[in-house]
Amino acid sequence: MLSAKRLSLIAVASLLLVGAGCGSSTTTGTPTGPGSAAVTGNGAPGAGTAPEAVSPPATGRTKTVNLAAVAKSGESGYATFTDVGDNETKVTIRMTGAPKDVAQPAAIMLNDCATAAGDKKYELPLIIDGKADTTLGAKFSDLFPAGAINFSLRVKKDAVQTTGETYAACGNLQG
Repeated sequence: MLSAKRLSLIAVASLLLVGAGCGSSTTTGTPTGPGSAAVTGNGAPGAGTAPEAVSPPATGRTKTVNLAAVAKSGESGYATFTDVGDNETKVTIRMTGAPKDVAQPAAIMLNDCATAAGDKKYELPLIIDGKADTTLGAKFSDLFPAGAINFSLRVKKDAVQTTGETYAACGNLQG
């Protein structure tokens, strides 16, 4: 007959083997920590299932840029920038005083509103009836570098400009 001490040792050894995970296992689900990556597959040898790519989570960072009227246009509003992760930023533009049924081009340009517009960095959708929404393929942190004003969001008066650029509103993107 086995002694109680020997039975205890066998029981502990058995638990350690089960806890060590004899056999294959597969982790599925959403990663929760920095640098995590989801792993998918059935765990069978030779199954050939590659790990699933996981987009970085949205940070929840949001910035609102006030759009001030330019050249007494009477148009003003705001643009909300939201970090949606995966190197993308959602942009929502709302204007008041915008002409009805007039397409107004908008873009993120190099330089601030007080300086002549530099090169166009990002084209935005046409603002119609004071509204436009889009998702840019741009990192939130690139649009709003800490403490700097590198870009401005400029709204043109209309899409039919033959000479020069006539802006209706402008706002600085400041980190």
